Formats: sequence, structure tokens, C-alpha cells
Amino acid sequence: MNKIPLSGFCPALKSRHKHLFRIMRITYMFLFAAIFCLHAENAISQKITLQGDNLSLKDYLNTIEKQTEYLFIYDAGVNVNKKISMNMVSTSIKEVLDNMSSQLGLSYSQKGSYIVLSSYKVKETSVPAVAQQKKTITGVVTDDMGEPIIGANVIEKGTTNGIITDMDGKFTLEIAPGAIVQVSYIGYNTQEIKFTGQKVINVTLLENSQDLDEVIVVAYGSTKKSSYTGSASVIKTEQLEKFSGTGFTDALQGLSTGVNVTVDANNPGAEARIAIRGITNMSGTTTPLYIVDGVPYDGSLNSINPNDIQSLTVLKDAAASSLYGSRAANGVIIITTKIGKEGTPKISVNAGWGTSDNAVGYGKKADPKQTLLLYWEGLYNDAYYYTGGYSKQDAANYANERLMGKVFHSKVSDSNGNSIYVSPFKHIDENWVLNDGNGNPYINPNLEYAWKESDWDWFGTYYSRKLRQNYSVDLSGATANGKTKYYTSIGFLDDKGYGGKDYYKRYSFNANVSSDINKWLSMGGNVRYSYSRQNSNGQTRALNYTSTLSSPYLRNTDNTDWVVSEKTGKRVYQYGKYTTGYFGAHPFGSLGDYWDNDNDESFNSSDGTEINASYYAQLTLPYDIKIKSMVNVGDNNSRSYGYSSAVWGSQQSEPYGFTILPGGGNASRSTYQVMSVTNSNILSWDKEFNQHHLNLLVGQETYSYRTQYTYGYGEGIYQLGQFEIASASDYFQASSYSDRYALMSWIAKADYNFNDRYYGSVSYRRDGSSRFSPENRWGNFWSVGGSWRLSQEKYLEDVDWIDNLSLRASYGTSGNDRLISRQSNGKAGSEYLYAYQAVYGSDNLWNQAGLKPLTFAAPDLHWEKNKQWNVATDFSLFGWLNGTFEYYTRGSDGLLYFLDFPLSAQVGDVTGKNVNLGNIRNSGVELTLGFSIFNTKKFQWRIDANVSTLKNEVTYLPTKVGFWSNVVAYYKLEEGGSLYDFWAPRFAGVDAETGYATYYKADGSVVNSTSELVREEDYVKIGSALPKAYGAVTNSFSFKNFDASFMLYYSLGGKMYCYNKSELAAIGSGRSPVWDLVKDRWTEPGDADANTPVNFFDNRSKASIGYSDYYILNNNYLRLRNLTIGYSIPKSILAKIGIERARVYFTGDNLLTFGEATKYYTDPETGISGNTYNGNSDSEGYGGGRRLYMFGVNLVF
Repeated sequence: MNKIPLSGFCPALKSRHKHLFRIMRITYMFLFAAIFCLHAENAISQKITLQGDNLSLKDYLNTIEKQTEYLFIYDAGVNVNKKISMNMVSTSIKEVLDNMSSQLGLSYSQKGSYIVLSSYKVKETSVPAVAQQKKTITGVVTDDMGEPIIGANVIEKGTTNGIITDMDGKFTLEIAPGAIVQVSYIGYNTQEIKFTGQKVINVTLLENSQDLDEVIVVAYGSTKKSSYTGSASVIKTEQLEKFSGTGFTDALQGLSTGVNVTVDANNPGAEARIAIRGITNMSGTTTPLYIVDGVPYDGSLNSINPNDIQSLTVLKDAAASSLYGSRAANGVIIITTKIGKEGTPKISVNAGWGTSDNAVGYGKKADPKQTLLLYWEGLYNDAYYYTGGYSKQDAANYANERLMGKVFHSKVSDSNGNSIYVSPFKHIDENWVLNDGNGNPYINPNLEYAWKESDWDWFGTYYSRKLRQNYSVDLSGATANGKTKYYTSIGFLDDKGYGGKDYYKRYSFNANVSSDINKWLSMGGNVRYSYSRQNSNGQTRALNYTSTLSSPYLRNTDNTDWVVSEKTGKRVYQYGKYTTGYFGAHPFGSLGDYWDNDNDESFNSSDGTEINASYYAQLTLPYDIKIKSMVNVGDNNSRSYGYSSAVWGSQQSEPYGFTILPGGGNASRSTYQVMSVTNSNILSWDKEFNQHHLNLLVGQETYSYRTQYTYGYGEGIYQLGQFEIASASDYFQASSYSDRYALMSWIAKADYNFNDRYYGSVSYRRDGSSRFSPENRWGNFWSVGGSWRLSQEKYLEDVDWIDNLSLRASYGTSGNDRLISRQSNGKAGSEYLYAYQAVYGSDNLWNQAGLKPLTFAAPDLHWEKNKQWNVATDFSLFGWLNGTFEYYTRGSDGLLYFLDFPLSAQVGDVTGKNVNLGNIRNSGVELTLGFSIFNTKKFQWRIDANVSTLKNEVTYLPTKVGFWSNVVAYYKLEEGGSLYDFWAPRFAGVDAETGYATYYKADGSVVNSTSELVREEDYVKIGSALPKAYGAVTNSFSFKNFDASFMLYYSLGGKMYCYNKSELAAIGSGRSPVWDLVKDRWTEPGDADANTPVNFFDNRSKASIGYSDYYILNNNYLRLRNLTIGYSIPKSILAKIGIERARVYFTGDNLLTFGEATKYYTDPETGISGNTYNGNSDSEGYGGGRRLYMFGVNLVF
């Protein structure tokens, strides 16, 4: 029976609207065909037959639903187990309902395809005189979006006098003077209003985040939250829409326990890294399985318009995810897109405008005068303190003689024939730096600036706020009879970021439709299309290697003006023409764009198209058996366009903009296609037997995909405006490959519920993967789970402060067949699709064809197993407090790993072998709390808080891996440690007498050179890059038409190797340090307060701080993750202009950040190894998070 219980004690019709129909989709053409071809049917006069002797009301309602298109809903007072007798043949539904209501003492109402049964009934017999004084009130009950709530309880508190709202949310009730009107509905906070004589009482109910009868989307179906035995978090569209990121991934941060979201790149279009309950493989890959509308998703997550998402369900334990078997080792995120609701068609318009900048700032470099003084000081210290034997005056003379040569290549001749230095200063033929004879320098008073500050401000030139705009329009609704629901949308995002010429553009289209064709057939489908374009520089680290004694732009030899391109009139960038120490990569050197490159600049551009279409059909057979078949096709294509300028670079020459470089330019192109097909066939049976509820599911699923990659490259482009390989003349390269993968699966699941009190579940999945040999191809994965709702026990029924209390536990397995190599730097490498096979590649010699081994065969390779325990308690207390406490362990064994061979065993390109090696365990606790602080008609305040802990541990490692390096930081992989433990010598401070950095040896002695600490025993474990705890606290407010919320996100216990602490403080040729990082340097013997060593110029490495725990920070941080302020325009105003709802808002992301890393202008969010060398991201070249500011408007027509 498809009933939905009503009222404050039973499941909500609105919840069904929100959750049960989300997974139904179809193509766009079928959408409009269905909308205009299906029509409403008025069937209240339809004839039915209802016969039975002493049967329950539930049985009769089941029979009516099978004979008609009606769906029954009822309040908690309706006893569906009460037995009556009926004998009505070929009788109208109205007559049947009249008879039934008469026998049971019920009332009913009908609208559309719903029939509401109510236990509330106003007596019509005579009443005492006091009752004659009752007053009639009317009103409407709506939600916070203004939608009517059907079936809400409206009662006179302390009496049985009450009624439920009709299909329009309206009610009429007679109450006594001074009575308290209590309004309640499942999933919403109850409201009480004192009657003071008002004739109309309109009530707005706010959602309760702990709605136990909320329907949540889970693996291969949906279930009530109260009956779910697994660990899952549900994130709704209302929570996602507060954030302004490119996609939905970064919006997940802080919204769910056990989900660690890191936004470690600031370029537009970057995707966040998501880790669900730790790391379960040796490569450090944490990407979960994404399911979109019931189908595994292989495309770019940013291609999904967040405005199309209705909800996200994060499956965290085995009971929740094991039904996805081999693909669920890293957890599962189920994305449910929007579908239409019953009622008139609605048009929603969302528009936002804003900008972005660096979330933690980038520091202020030493200005040109400060830089000159630092250079001079370094040269003076070279002579006086390092070389020795110089008097102070001789050391000063040494510095004066060498200073200009350390800054400039040489003098140039101006138009008058004078030899000058081109610099921020007007040239003078005097020493630019003077001194007092005691080693204290100062700037020559005659040295005047020739440039403005903005001319040498590299950071300020590269970073700037740019317009960001986001638009989305959707149409949704249902046909008059409610049988066909539709949703279609179109969106556009233009995010220009804040660095250089980076940008990300997305055009998206989505169409969903579902239709109940008749009583036994439902069909639907979805088509989703997106096109995106991205431009990325990825050379921002080069900004650290710039000096304020030079400019990003080229100056003329008179030092009076800036050189411009004769082709475009734009300023020309300089590549170390006048000053020394050019880094080699120019931060402005890749500011072109494949689609807009009138200045022939280098570029790194890409674009992509994604088409995903799915279709399903569901048959309802006798005995409540259902068969659902679904097919999905995904076609995802990405293309990259690379170009190195034929005009601009270190060898550029006049006339600028038209002169080709001696070597010309080069171009590269690549295409990558992923074509996937998924087919599932599911047989399910859902049945209630009095107090027993059983749901069974069996099915089969096949998944396959094919990738195709092509690459081309050519050099010697000697033409302007030509960026294709066809324009190249030399050194051509071409390559391609194609890979295939297939998975066949059998699934089964059983869920049992007794009296909404005891719950049990079991699941099983058998996967066959093409990645393993036939002998090891099949893997079996299973789970068991149980839940006990203690608050339903009789001995707790009278404990009025316990609203809900339940215990649940689960155990199960999932798997992993993805063998992703772990590179020597600890980062994830490529994926081996043919892991068990030997693979050979070409090895031609003297034009004779030949082959060489690329990988050795590994026929014994088998499934990686992930075993998970989860125990939890869910509680709701006092009417204002709710929460969940969970403990989990995740153990992975037989880890897939690429084991390196010793050099003597390596053959051809074979450097190792695919093996099953080692075990990892992740464990932790998760706590979620929600507090309803105030809940009045005018003002509401709610606090939601969560915390998650994580311990990652290698529990078995049969072979010694030992130390490994990620460029500049050292780690150690060993049993008992985590996958990313920093090891380093301990920094002992700056020697007050010499200014040298010192370090502790293992025996406690102190030395001043890391060269003496090369032995392994001198390194100590500093800590793990993985945080020990993380979470968020969110405050939400509502006052009349205003709403506001803010989230504080925190992370504790992790470590970071902060390369900016070294690089931004470095003093050397061609570099200006950030001034506040070097102002506390050692200056003279006895300087015990110095934080950084003596400043040497040519001998910097002798005294500077080498690799040690000095650079490894405690990466604890607190961030104002989001602030949102909104105002909903009163409906009385909107009604005059034909708008149903209108809201204006401001939202800001990452507005404030506190933590040790920010002292060094480093964002605390990093790649998984915690190493910020060459940027925060594991993909390298990009800094950390960014601040976003957006103003917007939401309109509903």
C-alpha cells in the first residue's frame, strides 16, 4: 500500500514530494511530449468493487489503490489495523468512502489524486453553554518557502478538538477564548499561538533537520531515515545554495561528519578533494564513487549545475555503501537532481554577481629601497662574518663594489648616449647605498623614484578582482492529474577568478521527466548536457622569485616610459632583460587564450563537452512486485590546447609584437574521451504484514567504459596568429592510446522492520572485474546492519523529554579493483587498467621493429578488501536538541600497490610489479548536534555543530618502504604510522653568536649544518599531514523577512610543510622577500632574539635554515567558511507584479582565516601530503583557497 501517514506523528506528504520522485528522468523531447499529451482524469465517480469480511482498513485501502489512481494519506489517529466488513459492488468511490468513514468515525477530503483520511471530527450535537462561546478561526499553514502544508495538525491544546489542513493548507476550527492553538507537522518544528480574538491565524512552520520520517535516497532506492541501519548524511539544496563555488564539491565542506573536503587550488574550475573517513589505499586516492540519479558518473563534477541538485546523500559505512561493491572503497555520494512537483508550472530564476580574491593575502614584498639594503647587507655579511679578515669599512667597500652587479646585468645606453641602469630609480652616478662605517647601510638621499609603486608590485599586478556571474533558469511542474512531473533548466557560469587571465565558463542544460503511464507502468528519463571552457596559468610560484627592483613590464632604455606591442598597443612583458636572477618561468608568460589571442601570447586552455542520458521503465506486477530497468550512456570529451609563443620570451626583440623568435613557437593538442554505458535491472518487493515490513531486492548491473586519448605536438611556428600544429615546421610528435574496462555485478538486499522499532538489513554484491585474471576476477562483498529504536519501547513512552532514541550497528565489506600507482613523491600516479597482464611497447633499433616490456604479468593479483565497523546512536531530546554519535573503523587489506624492483631486476621499462601489499586502518568518532535556540513566529535561531576525528594507520607492511621525499619534505612509511608522516631533524634555533641555523642530533647535541644530519637516526617523527579532527559550527537566523547564517569551519592536529616560509623569506639575486618575514633576522653577535639566520648573499646556504621541523607547521586553523544574508520581499508586494517569491541575498565564502599558516601567507588547505612546494594543490602550480563575494536574486513565477 502506497499510503503516506500524515500529521505531527506520521510521514509527510511534502517529504514524499521532495524525495520519492527524484530519480525519474527522460530525454528532453519525451519531456514535452509527455507534458502536452497526458491529461488529468476526474475519477471520484469511478465505480469500484470492495468486498471483505472482518478485514483491516489497510487491506481495503490497498484494494482501492490497485483499482484506482488514488493515493491515501492519513493522520496518526487513523487506526489502519481496525477491522470492518464491506460489501460494495460496482459502487462509486464516494459512496465507498462515505460508508467506510461512517463505520470508522472518520472524515475525508479529496483533491487531485490524493484522499486524506482524518480522525478529527467536529461534533454537531448540542453542547453546554460554555461551548457556545467558542470562536471560529481560519488560517493557512505554509512552509518557509510559502508552500501550503497539506495535512498539518491544528488542535486546541489540551483537548481532542482539532483538524488537519486541506490540500491548500487551509483550516477552519472552533476554539475557546484564551485557548492555545498548536500546529504541528512531521519534519517541522511545532508552533503554539495563543488565541486573543483574532479571526485569522496564518502559521509558517520551519523544517526540523531531524525529521525521522524523511525519505532519503540510498543505494538502489530510498528509505525512511528512521529505518535506515547504515551511516549516511543528507545535504539538501537549501544548504548547498549558500555557497558560491564552481561546483557542489567545495560546498560540502563542513556539512557532514566524516567527509573531509579540501579546496587546495584557487584557479577557477578546480575541484575540491573529498575524503570520506580517511584513506584506504597506498596511492592516497580518496575520490568517492558518484551516483547521479541512480547511475555511476564518470564526468567532471563541475559540469553539474549546483542549482539542479535536490539533495546529496553521503554513504559512509558498509551497510550504506557495500551494495556498490568494488567501487565503494572510498565511500559513495548520491546526487539526486530536481524533478517537478504537483501544482501549477513554476519558473525559477537565479542570478548572481560578484568577485573573488586571495583568501589569506600574499604579503608585501620589500620595496626597491628595502631590497637594495638587504642585498648590500648580505654582501657585507659575506665579507665580514663569513669570509672574515675584513674590517667593517673594507666589508662595506666590498658590498659597494659588487651590489650593482648583483642587481643588474649591465648598464645600457639611453638616447643621449649616457650609461644608466634601468630601475625603479632615476639614475645617479653615485653609490646607491651608503653606510655609517659600522656596517649599517642607508639609501643615498639623492636616489629618487622614477616609477610608481604599482609598476614594481608583481603581486598586485597579477592578482585583481574580476567580475563573476552565474545565471540559472528552470521550469518545473506536473500535469493536472499529477501523473507526469517535469523539470528543465539552463545555466551559465562565468568565473574569471582573480589571477592573471584564468577563467572557467560553463553552459549547462538539464531535463528530467517521469510519468505514471498507468497503474502498472512508469517511465522516465533524463538528459544532461554541459560545455565548459577553462584557461589556467599554473605558474604563480614564479611570483615568489620576483624583485621589486624590476617590473613585470619592459621599460625603455631611457627609463622614461613602458614599451608596448606595435601590434596591439599593450604593454610588453620583460623576461629578465635588465636585472639578474630571472626565474625562467614568467608568471605573466601564459596569459593568452586559445579563443582570444590577438597578442600571440602563450596559453594553456582546455574545453570539454559532456552528455549523459538515461532512461528507465518500471513495471508493477501482482503481489506488489516491481521490476525496474535502466540504461545510461555517458559521453565525456575533453580537449587541451597548448601554445608557446612565437613572439614573446627571453629572446623577444623589436619591433615588439611582430618579430618572430629565433626558434619560433610550438603547439600541442590532446583529446580525451570517456564513453560509458550502464545497465541495471532490479526486481523488488515491498510488503507490510500487520506490524512487519519487509523489503527485498535482487538485481543485475553491467558497467563498461572506453577511453581514447590522442596527442600531437610540433615546433617551429614562424607565423603570427597561428596556434595549430599544422603551422609547425619541425620536431613533430604524435601518440594515442585506448583503454577499456568492464564490470559485471549481481546484487541482493533485504530490509526488515518490526513495528517501527526493530530494524535489520543485509546486502550482498558479487563483482567481476576485467582488471584481474579469470582466476581472481570475482569478488564478494556484503554487509549486515541493525537498529533498535528505544524510544518506541513502552518503558520510555512516558519519558516526555526523549523525543527519539535509537541504537544502530553495521559491519560489512567493500572492495577496490583500481590499481593506481604511488609515485616516488607520494602522489597518485596513473591507473593500471590491465593490472594482471604483461604489456609491451615499441623498442625499435636501427629501423628494425622491436618490443620491450612495459609491465610484468601479475596473474595472482586479487581484490583489495575494505572491512568496516560502525556503531551509532541517534537522539532527539527536550524538543530542542538532536544529534548523532558514531564510532567507526575501516580496515583495508591486500592493498593494490606497485612495488619497485631494485635496479638489477629492472628490464626494459619495467621498474616494478603490481602486487597486493600491506594493510591500512582508519578509525574515528563523529558527533553531530543541533540546537533549536529560539523558535517563535517572528524569530528563529538554530545552531548545528559537528566534529569528526580520524586516525590513519598502516597496520601491516611486509616490505620496507622507509623514507621517501615529496621534493623538499621527507616522510616515512612504516607500520604504526600514517601514510603521510613527516620526518625531519629538529631545529634548535639561531645561534646567537654566529647567526647560523642549528639542529639537534639524535644524541641531543647541537650542530649548525644539516649536512651532518644525513643519517636516518637523526630524523624524528614530527606528525601526520592528515588532520586529527575537523568540523563546523553553523548558526542560522530568521527574523520576519530576513534570514542569515554563518559557518565556522575548523581543522585540528594536521601538519603542513610550509614552503612559503622558506621561499617568501629568501634573499637573493632577482628576489625581494616579503618584508615582515625577514625583519627579525640576525644582525650581530649576541642577537638572541633573532628568528631567522644571518643574511648572506653569496653564501646564503651556509647559514640558512635547511630542511627541518622549522618549516613544518601545526596546521590548526579556523575559517569563516560562509556568511549569507537574505531578504524575502513581502508577498503582498509581489502579488501586484505577478511574482510568487523574491529574495535578494549576499553570500561570502572564506571571508576570514585564522591559523599559523596565514602568518606566512599560505592557505591552510593543502594537497593530501601537506606539502606546499609549488603551490598548495597536488596538481601543482596553484595557491590555496580564495574568498568569494556574491550578490544575487532568486525569483519564482
